[in-house]
Amino acid sequence: MRAEIIGSGPGTAIIRVLGKGTPAPLEAFQIQRNQVPDSYLAPDGEWQASPDHWVSLGPADLLSMGEGFEFRIGPEIVDPIVTTLTRSTFRLNLRGGGKLAVLALAAAGQAPLLSSGARARPGVRPQEIPRVEPPAPPDIPIVEPPEIPIAPPSRIAPVAPQSRRGMLLAVMVALLVVGGGLAWWVYRDRAGTVSNGSPPESSSELSLRDELKRFMDTNPTAEALVSKADGMVAEGNREGALYLYRQAVDKGSMESALALGRLYDPTEPANSNSTIANAETASYWYAKAAAANIVEAQRRLGILQTRNGLNSSSFAMGIENLKKASDQGDADAAKKLKELGQ
Repeated sequence: MRAEIIGSGPGTAIIRVLGKGTPAPLEAFQIQRNQVPDSYLAPDGEWQASPDHWVSLGPADLLSMGEGFEFRIGPEIVDPIVTTLTRSTFRLNLRGGGKLAVLALAAAGQAPLLSSGARARPGVRPQEIPRVEPPAPPDIPIVEPPEIPIAPPSRIAPVAPQSRRGMLLAVMVALLVVGGGLAWWVYRDRAGTVSNGSPPESSSELSLRDELKRFMDTNPTAEALVSKADGMVAEGNREGALYLYRQAVDKGSMESALALGRLYDPTEPANSNSTIANAETASYWYAKAAAANIVEAQRRLGILQTRNGLNSSSFAMGIENLKKASDQGDADAAKKLKELGQ
C-alpha cells in the first residue's frame, strides 16, 4: 500500500491510498511527522506529542477508485503540512475495524500543496525568475576644470601686505566655488541614482500582522471575529478577513465557513480578479456550512458541483444539494434545478 497527498487548490488537497490491506470499515485517519516531540497533528492545526487526535472518516467522505480510494482534506490539515513540508517526512495512520495501518505519505510533485493564502494558481509551480545583473553605471564624462586666468607676476602691481592677503583669500574662495560646482556636475547622476532607488519595503503586512495579533490577544468571541472580518472585507482587506473567518470557524461559526466559501468562489463577480479564487477551496468551505443546514451554502455548493456538466463526478451530489436548498424555499436553487432539467 502507498499513500500520496495531491494539491487541489489553496488550502485543499486529496489524500489517495492505493493497494490492498486497508482496515475496514475505515473509521479515521491521523497525520504524523518525523519531528519529536511534537509529532502528531492536533485539531487546532498545531503539532503535539500526544497521538490522541484522529479525524473521523465516513462512507460519504471516501471515493473508491480501482484498488484504492481517496478523500479530501482542508486548510486545517494542509496548512500545517505546508509549513513543515521541506523539513519533514509524513505518515498516514489509518484506523478501522480494530486494525491500524501505517503508510508513508508522499507529496505528489505534479500537483504541489498550496497554503490557504497562496496566490499561485493551483497545480502550477511558480517559475523561477532568472537573476539579472544590474546594469553598469553610465560613463561619466570627465571634464577638465576651467582655467582661471591669472595675470603674469610681472604685470601685477605691488600691493600692500594687507591687500595681498585679501586677494589670496578671494582666489581661494573662487576655487572653492568652481570646484564645488564641478563636483556637483560630475556626481549629479550618481546622486540621482541614490535618491531614485527602490523605496523602502512597505510596512502594510507588518501592520496587518500586528493588528491581528493585538485583536486576537483580546480573546474575541466568534461574533467579534465575524464582525471584525466583515469590516476587513468591506475595506478590501481580504487577507485579514480570511484569517479571522478561519478563527471564527474554529469557534463554531458556520456562517464564517459560508463567508470563506464566498471569498474563494470563482463564480462570484467580486472575485473576477482574485488570485486565490478556486472552486475546490470554495466547495470545501461551502460543504462545512451546508452540513450545518445553511441554505445559501447548499445552493452555492450545488452550483459549483454541477457547473462542469452531467458527466462530472460531483454532478449528482450537486443536484442533491440544490434540492436541499430548494426544499427550504430557496428560489435561486429551484431556478438552477429547472435549468439543469431537474
